[in-house]
Amino acid sequence: MTCAFVTTLDMNVLAGFCTAAGCRDPAVDCTDPGTGATPICTNLALNGAPGLACALDCGESGMSGCPDGMTCYDNIVGQPALCFHPV
Repeated sequence: MTCAFVTTLDMNVLAGFCTAAGCRDPAVDCTDPGTGATPICTNLALNGAPGLACALDCGESGMSGCPDGMTCYDNIVGQPALCFHPV
């Protein structure tokens, strides 16, 4: 398990999510909440090093694809649109 965070330039946390680390195949390794967002493997910093982890891509479904309580962030540099829990 690992957690990812969205921060401002001055490192204030805006949002985050926790997920399974070591993603190789999203169909096998990731949970599909059935809300319209697509489970994917994406590059994240895992314990200070790059690695693949499960995430929910909301690029196609937008806000309605994220599970309850999550928001679609589509402006993260180097990432597709992903579902996060706002802080």
